[in-house]
Amino acid sequence: MTQRARTANRFSFLELLIVVTLLAVLGATLVPQFTAAHEDARQAAVSEDLDRFRRQLDLYRNQHGHWPAEGTNSEAQLIKQLRSRTTSTGIVHEDGKYGPYLIGEIPANPFNHSNKVLVVPGPLKPHQFDGQGVYGWAYSSTTGEFRVNWLKQPPQREAMARTQTQSRAARL
Repeated sequence: MTQRARTANRFSFLELLIVVTLLAVLGATLVPQFTAAHEDARQAAVSEDLDRFRRQLDLYRNQHGHWPAEGTNSEAQLIKQLRSRTTSTGIVHEDGKYGPYLIGEIPANPFNHSNKVLVVPGPLKPHQFDGQGVYGWAYSSTTGEFRVNWLKQPPQREAMARTQTQSRAARL
């Protein structure tokens, strides 16, 4: 085989350089979009978990007249009262007419992957949901406040809906 026939089947350096440059440009534009989508998905998941859990806490309070594990710092008591049938006074009993409010485990916080709940008697303080520590969630057994342990708190549903509507309108 001649020298000319061998080089005709190969890519030139310039052609390879163009392909590599195009791949780099594509990668630089697509990777941030996937990263932002992942963050958006985590925010949506945590907002949904918060909403669901807060509704169950409100239902418990409406049926019992007090918050679960009221005045204590017991995660075990909170989970037991939410996962079991209870009497009108909140005592766990298999023949209780209320509950269960939580089926299965508490969902893991998508940001630190922990499903542990810091239960605090009294109001929550900012350092108790600052994204640090082993807890995925923080709950005040006195006020019923339930928060995700994450530095940035997720936006309220109305703000999220407004943002989605604005981004749809901008695309049109």
